[in-house]
Amino acid sequence: MILKLKADKLGIVSSGLCLVYCLAMPFLFLAKTCSATTCSHAPMWWQLIDS
Repeated sequence: MILKLKADKLGIVSSGLCLVYCLAMPFLFLAKTCSATTCSHAPMWWQLIDS
């Protein structure tokens, strides 16, 4: 019973992280494309995470 509860919590956490990832990635790709092609200045938050 305890093992099942831990597996459920692990599933909830991993699906929550997947949701955050799936919501954030299009914006990150858009910012990278914009900063590389048409925009004259990349957003400050992009400059902080872009290496």
